Amino acid sequence: MEHSFRLSGDIYVSKTGDDTSSTDPAADPQCVDPSNTATFIPLRTIPKGLETIANNGVLIVGSGMYTESVRVSLANKIFHLKADGEVILAGTDSTEFIASGVQRYYGVTFRNYTNNNYWVNSAEFYGCKFINLDFVGSSNGFMDMFDGCQLINCDITGGRRFKFEGSIIYGCDLKGVKTLKGSYVDPGSRIQMYCPHDDGVTPAGSVHNNIQGLLATTPAGGNVDEEQYLNFADHRTAFPTFNVNSISEDPKFNRSEVGDFSLQPDSPNIGKGLANGNIGGSNVAKSAFVGVPENTHLVSLTPSQQARLDLLGNNYAIQNGSTEGWIIFAPFRLAEYPAPVKKLSYFGKLAFDAYAANGSANKTNVPDTMLGSRSEGAATPDRLSVQIRWSTGSVEPTESGNYDNQGATLAGNWVDMEINQKPMIDGAGHGTGHSDFSAVSGQIVVATWVQLRVELRNDYTTVV
Repeated sequence: MEHSFRLSGDIYVSKTGDDTSSTDPAADPQCVDPSNTATFIPLRTIPKGLETIANNGVLIVGSGMYTESVRVSLANKIFHLKADGEVILAGTDSTEFIASGVQRYYGVTFRNYTNNNYWVNSAEFYGCKFINLDFVGSSNGFMDMFDGCQLINCDITGGRRFKFEGSIIYGCDLKGVKTLKGSYVDPGSRIQMYCPHDDGVTPAGSVHNNIQGLLATTPAGGNVDEEQYLNFADHRTAFPTFNVNSISEDPKFNRSEVGDFSLQPDSPNIGKGLANGNIGGSNVAKSAFVGVPENTHLVSLTPSQQARLDLLGNNYAIQNGSTEGWIIFAPFRLAEYPAPVKKLSYFGKLAFDAYAANGSANKTNVPDTMLGSRSEGAATPDRLSVQIRWSTGSVEPTESGNYDNQGATLAGNWVDMEINQKPMIDGAGHGTGHSDFSAVSGQIVVATWVQLRVELRNDYTTVV
């Protein structure tokens, strides 16, 4: 349970690992084989993992917030870094992230880095998030690729080959962009299209976008001044061959202000992206939450649901004498016909205080990645999990038995799922949030209706 990984790789890093567990993985493979539960001890820090990884190796990083400094020079090495859960690399005044070499990152969140403590080149990012970054990119012709990423409040300059595909750009100022395809640019962003290398900036590199922000295109190279930034309509007039099959419309996100970029059913982004996909890579997620008392308009807390929670101001607390309680959401329709669920996200704020009478260091059931020491409940897996049940029928479920769970477990059962990951269920009926989940027999959740339940626990002596 402590070191539960879903993804396969060559070296593993965990918040509860040990950098002294294996200085030579070939001779002492403690950090390379999670299936050997008797001896497996992952490394603790990302720098140690990168130092240890072989050329073209895969580094798997367990969920949590990593604030250690990363400074590696891997000029002759290719490496892949994959997030197994919610992995946040956070910059502080005393930490930095500086890396060279051919780098590929998957599902990682980079947050709060500035030009003084963040620098990469020749990097590719897939499904990553960048929040509050302010830095100068590589100016020597290296290419950074952003595929299916989200950039929020970022100021990135100095690059000459930035490529964005299927991404969301929100409140950003980006300079040195070579290609912009299938992406959304919000009204608070501006993009400078500029590349002195290869064939420069071409019309083929700017298609299938939804651009509400400002654009400046300098195909011949050179810097850009404020007068060159144009809105979408004026840019199309000045550069009629650019942004073919593009639009400039309200994307109709559900709640972009809290980072929820899922699309409403009538969003103009649907089917307008690359290969008839959605602009920005977002999925449709129509919610129909119901609720009762004030401050709980997103949840339903009725006696029949036995949600043993008290509302204290804006916070929920488990009732005195209870060890658990639930925030239960009304069912929402995912699609007209059964469709795969790509990702399960929760945009509320869940903070769990890990103190209790007779508590123990074995608080592995506290689902909060931001806790500190192990004694405070930060033992892996510190993954935030919720529970869902779902129906493949067309009619809205009104009682427990209506949730068929696609036959993978008993109708009406709640299944533990990990937040911010693709929900799957294995042959034993375990979801991705369960310690015994097996990816080998896992199948993707397919549904028309989904109901979500967030469970709060205060039973620290029980490992779940």
